[in-house]
Amino acid sequence: MRFAVLCAVAMLLSCGKHPAEQAPVAQRGDTGPEIAIRNIEPTRALIENRGGRVRSLRRSLTIEQQFEGAWQDAGLNGLSLQPGERGQASQACISVPPGGTIPIGPWDGRTCHGECRQSYYMGPGTFRYVVASCDGTERIAGPPFELPTEPPPGHPAR
Repeated sequence: MRFAVLCAVAMLLSCGKHPAEQAPVAQRGDTGPEIAIRNIEPTRALIENRGGRVRSLRRSLTIEQQFEGAWQDAGLNGLSLQPGERGQASQACISVPPGGTIPIGPWDGRTCHGECRQSYYMGPGTFRYVVASCDGTERIAGPPFELPTEPPPGHPAR
């Protein structure tokens, strides 16, 4: 009975609307977002431009951690896509051509990359990479990945 009432209400709400006002329907061949992040192994990923135009992304990279069901910035500073060589100023944005990819990682799970006095392993936990369009209008979050309890070999926990 409840299902029948819901169906009737849905039909009434959609009646009389101009086709352009109705919710869009996914078309055959719709591949999703133009820019996507795909995990290729734990802590490594690829940013893929699946669209037909050059896309400009901010070079800065964010890692978020899932905590009590919500995503939070993990507080890691200085992470970037394809960093410039030491001593060279890097551009704030990077272009990704149609069909192009940009590698991310690997990230070793540490709070610092050898430039700090103390660095801590952040595992175990669930994390994801996040990038933004250069103009700041888009935020692209990748799929989650897991850091194990123990750091990779050669990376002490503290």
